[in-house]
Amino acid sequence: MENSGIQASVEKWIRITGISAIVIGSLYVPSVPWYLLGEVKEAEIGLWGTFTVLGGLLCVTGAETVKRAAARPVKQGLLVIACLGMAALLLSQLPAFVMWQMYDGSFTRGWAPNDTAGWMAGLSLHTWLVVSGAIALLASLRALLTHTSALQLTGKQSFRAVGVLLVCGALWVVWNFYEEKTWVTFTHPVAEARDVSKDVTVSAGWRGSRDNIGIRVRYADEPERYIPGVSGASMTGVSFKPDQPFEPGRKLKVTVEAGMRSHVFYFYTGE
Repeated sequence: MENSGIQASVEKWIRITGISAIVIGSLYVPSVPWYLLGEVKEAEIGLWGTFTVLGGLLCVTGAETVKRAAARPVKQGLLVIACLGMAALLLSQLPAFVMWQMYDGSFTRGWAPNDTAGWMAGLSLHTWLVVSGAIALLASLRALLTHTSALQLTGKQSFRAVGVLLVCGALWVVWNFYEEKTWVTFTHPVAEARDVSKDVTVSAGWRGSRDNIGIRVRYADEPERYIPGVSGASMTGVSFKPDQPFEPGRKLKVTVEAGMRSHVFYFYTGE
C-alpha cells in the first residue's frame, strides 16, 4: 500500500509541475496572444518560455510513462531524469526572481493596473513553480531512496545515477561557459587594440536579439570617472561616441550588457 502511495504521489506532483510549466512557460513566448511582458520581447525570454513549455510536456509524458511502465529499471531511470529536470527547473527560477525584483513589475504596464500588481503576479507564478517543483523533486527522491519503496535504488544504481547527474551538470557548465565567451560576435575596436583613434566610436554586436542593453566606457585606471558621450542601441548591437576625444595614451575598459549577459574588453588610444 505504501509503495503505491509513494508512486502515486510522485506521478501526481510531476504531472502538476508539468502542467504548471506549460501554462507559465507559454506566458513568456512572444508569439502567443497572452504574452506576459508586453513590449519586452528579448530572444532569451522567448527561449526560456519555449524550453519551459517543452519541459512541462516532458513532465506530463514522464508521469504517464512512470504510471504505465511495467519494468522497475525503466521507472527508476525516469525518476532519476525527473530529479535532474526538477533541479534544473528550480535553478531556472533564480534569474526570473532577480529580473522581477530588479524591474519591479514595470514591464507589465500593458495589462496590470499598476506596477505592484504586475510584480506580485509575476512573482507568484514563479513561486508556484518553485513550490511544485520542490515537492515533485522531494517525492521522486523519496521513491528512489526510501527502503520501503519498491523503486529504491541499489548502491550500484545510486552510484550510476550520481554519475549521470554530475555529467549532465558538467555539460551545462561547459555550455554556459561557451555561451558566455562567444555571444558577442564583434567589437570595435577589437579587444586589446592599440593606437586607436581618440575620437573612435566604440561598438559591439551579438547573436540574436536582446533587450535591457547598456554600454559603459571608462578609463581602466579611473573606473569611477564618468566619460560623457552619446550611446545608441538596437536589439542586435550597441555603440558609444564620446562628446570629447578620449585622452591619448590611455587604456579604456568597455562593459557591454544585454539581457542576462555582460562582456568586457579593453583598448588603448594612441599617443
